[in-house]
Amino acid sequence: MTRHAFASVRKCARCLLGAPLLVGSVVTIPTVPAEVLALVVVAHAGGKANGPENTLPTISNSLDMGADWVEVDVRLTFDGVAMLMHDATVDRTTDGTGLLNSMTEAEAKTLDAGSYFAPEFTGTEVPTFEEALAVSLGRGVMLVDMKDSFIGSQVADAIANLGANASDIVLWVTTCAEIVEAQTFLPGAPIFFQTTVGTEELIQQSADLGVDGISILDQALTASGVAFGHSLGLEVHVWGANSRSQIAEALFYGVDGVHHLDPAFALDFVAEDDCSDTADNDQDGFSDFPDDPGCASPTDGSEWSTLACDDGIDNDADGLVDFPADPGCSDPLGQSEVPEPAAWLLEAVAVAAIWSLRSRRCASV
Repeated sequence: MTRHAFASVRKCARCLLGAPLLVGSVVTIPTVPAEVLALVVVAHAGGKANGPENTLPTISNSLDMGADWVEVDVRLTFDGVAMLMHDATVDRTTDGTGLLNSMTEAEAKTLDAGSYFAPEFTGTEVPTFEEALAVSLGRGVMLVDMKDSFIGSQVADAIANLGANASDIVLWVTTCAEIVEAQTFLPGAPIFFQTTVGTEELIQQSADLGVDGISILDQALTASGVAFGHSLGLEVHVWGANSRSQIAEALFYGVDGVHHLDPAFALDFVAEDDCSDTADNDQDGFSDFPDDPGCASPTDGSEWSTLACDDGIDNDADGLVDFPADPGCSDPLGQSEVPEPAAWLLEAVAVAAIWSLRSRRCASV
């Protein structure tokens, strides 16, 4: 089974793995199979940590590594051909200068788009979108960031020329105008909204516009935002999560996918056992075996110990289950559903104990 099939399963992995094992006040879930923890890995800019960005060899390499999606940036040339280029100018990633939309396809094809990265990539061409799509078809999903306006028809033409379907790509948009363009020229293509804001208001607005998913910047990602997106039927991805701790946190929040410049880094992290990957996967302040109480051994696939306030069990037999229903749970990470005594009650108990001891002493005199 592919990581695509497991992406939605992973969110519910803890409820699918069978009965929990009681260990004191903590409920420990059996080891989670590594594949269930997998998520959709998106190679950003084709996977530009391992090759020149937005080029055919880099895209192919990322797919060979196992990336599920490859993200590419698409702009138009002067003669209306959709080509891969992140910046408006070609200066940063080629040996040329000037705006791509001031060049014809033939002129853009003379540029060296590889030597800036490493000598072995010298002579790598700026690819057309159609050439790039041909490389990804049957191997992975192409996430298309349309950098220019009115590019939808050219993308649609490329899909038709290859005998592909709109559903073979995903469109990555940042504006309402792009959503309208996508829905007009590429009906049937899934749409993800890219944002640096993770508020419920923004997520709701995105859903109202008819998108299929939302990609939220790591710094704006929250557990509540991910949960809210899922409640609206949206897939939620994170972009800008570059470190192990950032990916672990995003996984803890329940994201469906993660963008990374180096797909191998994200794939290796997902494949590693949680209890030996140096990340605090369950966000409890402890990492790996033996420090994390959720780890029985270094080979455990999950650090997660389901706590009393999030285990679906009425641990204190008061008729109420988990946060926020049970008053003993101040948050879902609570280790006990039994309410903690108020400070005044603790003080009263202490005073009563002191007076009891004094009374016993007086009675014995």
